[in-house]
Amino acid sequence: MKRLEAFLEEMAKRKDASPHTLAAYAADAKAFARFRWGEAAGKADFAAPWERVGKEDARAYLAATLEDGRSSATARRHVSALRSFWKFLMRKGVVKMNPFANVAMPRRAKRLPTVLTTLETAKLMEAPRKRYEELPRAGKTPFAAYAAKRDRAILETLYASGMRISELCNLPEDALDLREGTVHVTGKGRKERICLLGRTAVAALEEAIAARDAFFWAGGGKRVARPLFMGHTGARLTPRSVERALKTYLAIAGLPETVTPHKLRHSFATHLLDAGADLRGVQELLGHANLSTTQIYTHVSVERLKQAYDDAHPHA
Repeated sequence: MKRLEAFLEEMAKRKDASPHTLAAYAADAKAFARFRWGEAAGKADFAAPWERVGKEDARAYLAATLEDGRSSATARRHVSALRSFWKFLMRKGVVKMNPFANVAMPRRAKRLPTVLTTLETAKLMEAPRKRYEELPRAGKTPFAAYAAKRDRAILETLYASGMRISELCNLPEDALDLREGTVHVTGKGRKERICLLGRTAVAALEEAIAARDAFFWAGGGKRVARPLFMGHTGARLTPRSVERALKTYLAIAGLPETVTPHKLRHSFATHLLDAGADLRGVQELLGHANLSTTQIYTHVSVERLKQAYDDAHPHA
């Protein structure tokens, strides 16, 4: 697997690929190796004979991936990752041809992102406060009070800014400009952008920061830089922690447990376009490299309009 390690190192240096992207490339290459050479290929010291892979192997792997029940999007990602890997092997003179170069990609499934309604969003935003109020007196600890304000701020910020959950969890406090209502976000590929925060999100963040400081510095002492959103030990919250908390709030708000933090990003974009926002402006706020990626939300808005028409028009 040494060639794979060299490829990942180059991707990190030349393309500034994120750890998440590198892990996905590694997983895809190893999955193909196991398909082609069996379980022995999963070992770190396995010397994969990449030069022996032909186009028939590439086609067979794609077919097996689809037959395995994987989505067309997953299959496309596998092929794209392996195509990039073989380009690297060609540059290094390890192989003479790229077996994945002309493999026909499966069609993209036309799946529209699901979004919350504005009423459902409002119910979700209120859930952290509601949960705290319903706690027994013994459960209303200083940390619980902070956590309720912290989680409200997290939900409001995700919805107000449209940022990804990983971007939010990595935010340093100095990325915020609450006076201007903006936040400096570092997204995929280390690309930076400015996201906007509405008045409600700004107010929620101010309350959460004040509650954090009151809890963690209650005993006085030297103030040190801390993560924006913190757990009980003072460590930075992880995306997984936010996802677990969201499940609790969904139940309180009476919303499906299938709702994810990313659906707040979908809702952000769709609600803006519903209200007449400019498509390119939404593209910039989301940090999409291509306008076509953002255009999916225009289809969501049209579908919502059709549904409203069907529900309201007497002759629909």
